[in-house]
Amino acid sequence: PEEEAQRAYHNEIIQGKIQAIYNGQKDLMMVNFEQDDPTPEDFAQLETLSFFNLDLTEADMDRIFTNLPGTNIRGLNFSQATFSGPAFREMCNRLLPSPIVDLDISCTNLEPEDYAFLAKKLRGCRLRGLDICGNHTLTVEVLEKLLESLSPLYIEALNLGDCDLTQEETIRLAPKLAVLPLQSLEIYGNRIGNAGFKSLLTLFTSDHPLRYLDVSNCLISAPVFVDEEVLQYFRKTNLEELDLSESSFPVEHSPEDLEQLFACFSQSRLRKLSLFSEPSEFWISSS
Repeated sequence: PEEEAQRAYHNEIIQGKIQAIYNGQKDLMMVNFEQDDPTPEDFAQLETLSFFNLDLTEADMDRIFTNLPGTNIRGLNFSQATFSGPAFREMCNRLLPSPIVDLDISCTNLEPEDYAFLAKKLRGCRLRGLDICGNHTLTVEVLEKLLESLSPLYIEALNLGDCDLTQEETIRLAPKLAVLPLQSLEIYGNRIGNAGFKSLLTLFTSDHPLRYLDVSNCLISAPVFVDEEVLQYFRKTNLEELDLSESSFPVEHSPEDLEQLFACFSQSRLRKLSLFSEPSEFWISSS
């Protein structure tokens, strides 16, 4: 009966100005703005707030965030949302720094100055995860500011996929990535090349917590995988899962090269390795 009452209450909210999709009273997806403003009670139980694929104005932000102070929101998802610059800065001013630990602003229309503003507001936040994939307006200078703003005590997951990063830009960003305690780094779909990939090897040292690395579709070619420097780093890595799919490997190499590669991986902690564009995977056992 209690669940039915909650469901009926949520159905009433769906008819209001903000239509809502609840998941165990933890998630709320904003769908449109047509009737009544949300109340603090609407937000009281929320932990995740999503504005996926919405066109948001400064006035929308003002109405929504009026009722947010004091809530338990820990996650914000603005993936594929369309902001005006003032609307985005209004969001930053209202919510950052704050208890939010997961922020998704992937595939938005933000400009470099918006990201620079975000970098300033992130200082002091305890973000665990940041997703900025698919943002083609990002410059390497702004990315450096964003990376510098992330707390070296809390950040665990970072997605820089499809950000048009070049080999030279990856080499420039690698030292700033290496000082972050990332457990997951996704940098797929960038033009990082062999030199950019090797620059990321600073993350593979035995004292770094990185466990998952996605460098699929990054213009990485076969020779780098049997480079002795690369193999030495993999022998020391804490990586457990590595995605190298859509790289030109292993067709260019002999069985001896493959044997050398897998011998190296068998000495590491790697348990899952993806090498092909189709859904094929090698599973590396402890033996």
